[in-house]
Amino acid sequence: MDESLLNMHERLVNHLDGISGEEERKAVAQLIASDREWNKAWEDLNETKAAILHFGLKEKIVGIHEEMKTERQSANKTVYRRLVRPFLGVAAALILLVGGYYFYRIYSISSEKVFESNYVSYDLGTLRGANDQPSELEQAFRRKDHASVLRIYSKLDTATNKEKFLAGIASLETRDYRSAKTFFKNIIEDKQGSGLYKDESEYYLSLSFIASKEYDQALPLLKKIRDEKQHPYHQEVDDKLIQDVKLLKWK
Repeated sequence: MDESLLNMHERLVNHLDGISGEEERKAVAQLIASDREWNKAWEDLNETKAAILHFGLKEKIVGIHEEMKTERQSANKTVYRRLVRPFLGVAAALILLVGGYYFYRIYSISSEKVFESNYVSYDLGTLRGANDQPSELEQAFRRKDHASVLRIYSKLDTATNKEKFLAGIASLETRDYRSAKTFFKNIIEDKQGSGLYKDESEYYLSLSFIASKEYDQALPLLKKIRDEKQHPYHQEVDDKLIQDVKLLKWK
């Protein structure tokens, strides 16, 4: 697929997902209204989404993809007809015709890949308010001994936001997403607390939601971070990440 077509498909996907900025939204809407090629691609994209949502084509998509890989050395009309004929429905044909870019994105994306590509292990040295005499819990965190972090935390009578946050990160590192969500939510929802680590918790909570496939919970947080230019994780959340989570909802 050439660069211009790839760019068109990506802009249309963003437009469909509603994640484009105001100026981009108007620009794409104008292209759809005035350009026949953009209009046709837009219609195909909407029909493809409907097909995925309503006709349960996931398994068929995987089958087509595998067969296309084995036959790609002889991609002629006969092979094309043989691939399409078993799936005479318009929706399946559209999936093949809309373009490799969108097809591949839907086929290959997974919650694990999105989580791993956006997760960055937290550096204790960047924590705001870190003191010169680290606690036992902090020392365990610096050693990346996440099991000990959680063990020490469980013995605390009371916990600061920093200790809750470190326990949340330790839970993420051990892939205990349920516990991680509890720690981060507790910090965010604490109206009486200092507010420390709320921003950090919002970002890592959104990743926890992605990992546990709670995409409707992740999206509002991601959009909030993206739209707040002063948020410390603003640059970590771009349109592509939000688009990826939208695609995960479609699968």
